[in-house]
Amino acid sequence: MQHFSHLVGLNTILVIRVWFHKLPIFVIVLAPYYMRFFEVNSQNYCKTA
Repeated sequence: MQHFSHLVGLNTILVIRVWFHKLPIFVIVLAPYYMRFFEVNSQNYCKTA
């Protein structure tokens, strides 16, 4: 059981490492969409408030 949890821990570290390497790409690609989304949301919020 201990060995299994150790394996899961290693896999988690690996996944996180890969994810962090890919993260800048996602940020660059998705940043405009997020900006637009927040812009629209803030405008709607201001209108309703």
